[in-house]
This record gives sequence, structure tokens and C-alpha cells, in this order.
Amino acid sequence: MPLTVQGVDVYLVERGSGSPTLFLHGAPDSAEMWNGVIEQLQDSYHCFAPDLPGFGRSTAPADFKCSLDNMARFIDELIEAATIATPLNLVVADFGETYGLSWAITYPQYIRRIAITGGYNFCSRYRWHVAAGLLRMPILG
Repeated sequence: MPLTVQGVDVYLVERGSGSPTLFLHGAPDSAEMWNGVIEQLQDSYHCFAPDLPGFGRSTAPADFKCSLDNMARFIDELIEAATIATPLNLVVADFGETYGLSWAITYPQYIRRIAITGGYNFCSRYRWHVAAGLLRMPILG
């Protein structure tokens, strides 16, 4: 399901029926990382897995802001654009965890359950490590 949010052409996988569940991936992944999980859950859950901005099949403008505040807004606008019912289940991994939890604390009324995979740290004062910072630079990244 293609849609546009904040100038990002978002690729979104949508499968199944039941309780709405949003899956957010990390780097260097895409929505495809959730295929096996969604296959197992789609009989009981309405599963949504976007390629986040600049990953997989989601293109993002060069000036797209990946700040925690903007990513919380981006996820909220994505949920609205895709008409994902809330409250929803949130399943996150890697930096999808950071972005997803930023959204969850900004919009707690939209959360039913949260599943965090991996042990990535969430902090509003987070700063990209040197390698990640280089990957985010134009031309280098």
C-alpha cells in the first residue's frame, strides 16, 4: 500500500485481520524483516509494517528530519494516513524502538501493548554514534 507522509513515499505492508499491530524495523532493515512474524500472526492480528523513511522502498527527501519529535509526528501521521485503528499493539526493533517509543510516550492513548525486541536504549537525549552519524550525512550515507 503506497502512501505519502511528510514528503516520504512510504511503502507499507498490510496483512491479516484482528487487533491492529504496527511493526517498526531498525537498520539496515525494512518491513521485510517482519514477514515471518506477520505470517504467524496475520490470522489474529491486522499487521502493518512500513519501510521507514530512507529504508527499503520508502524514499525520503534530503531534508527529512529524523529527530525523535519529528519521528513521533511521522508515525502518528502514518497511522492516520493508513487509517490504522487505535489503540494498537506496537512491535519495535533497533532504532524502530527509539522512534516507536518516542511516538508511544507522545501519544499514550493510542497504545494497547508494546513488544520490544532486542536491547536498544531509549533516551530523549540520545545522540547518534559516530558511524551512524556518518551514515546520515549526505553523499557519505
